[in-house]
Amino acid sequence: MKPKKENKKGGAIVSLIVGIIFVLLAIMCFIGDMDYLLGGKAKDLNEIAANVRPQKDDHVRTDSYLVLGNFAETKHYINGIIPAGKEQHYAIVLGDDNMDDITDAKIIVLTVKNKKTIKKLDELANDDNANFSDAIAIEGQIRTLDPEIEGYYRDALASSGIADYCDYYTVAVDATQTRFFGWMIVLGALAIGVLCIVAFAKINKQIKNEKNLAYTNATPAMGQPGNPYVNPVTGQPYDAGVVNPVTGQAYNQTPNQTYNQTPDGAPSVPYTPGQNTDNNPYS
Repeated sequence: MKPKKENKKGGAIVSLIVGIIFVLLAIMCFIGDMDYLLGGKAKDLNEIAANVRPQKDDHVRTDSYLVLGNFAETKHYINGIIPAGKEQHYAIVLGDDNMDDITDAKIIVLTVKNKKTIKKLDELANDDNANFSDAIAIEGQIRTLDPEIEGYYRDALASSGIADYCDYYTVAVDATQTRFFGWMIVLGALAIGVLCIVAFAKINKQIKNEKNLAYTNATPAMGQPGNPYVNPVTGQPYDAGVVNPVTGQAYNQTPNQTYNQTPDGAPSVPYTPGQNTDNNPYS
């Protein structure tokens, strides 16, 4: 049974495609989160909410002290078995000192996983006397809600009755990510992409080297029968000596050696480099 031939060319193409995909992914992640990653100033969520609907991926900040409560928890697992952290989902009220009526406020979901932030939010949710001096600073990006989480969110609002006189958004302020984590995603994807492209270049070079080696091994050496490089005048391989068609001798004679024949049957004339006489037919 013949051993399976390694498909290096196919592997090189796969490496190139994967590399391009990861580089493009890194570029897209960077462009999408550029303001946040570069430390750009976050937009005031209260000002946005007063005029338009918050847009996905907007980098926003707000201060809130009106926390309706924790309505859901999301647990993450690796391969469905190994715990990989969890997130808490809160319903909070957007508003500031200029808000005279609760009906002017907007409700939005806040997703967090920082333990200190969770503790502070729980305290505010249980404090009926909380005011703006107790507000917690929140910064994150607008994300869409998972359908299951959105269902829990709507149920919580319906049971509290607040949705009857207060508007709410079905998006979340995702405060689970940090700039460090964002840069890790961008740089990680870029590193994988570059490594795959480098692997493609190395495999491609190896394939070319193997082709050259195979050709060398299959081609007779210079001066051996079968070598394609032949002197068209003599029919001999070039390294057997290129022959002067006038004298019939190889050009690779040592300096000062006399050519045996001269044009038109003239007597032999020694040829010495550096001399130039009228009697020398090669002058």
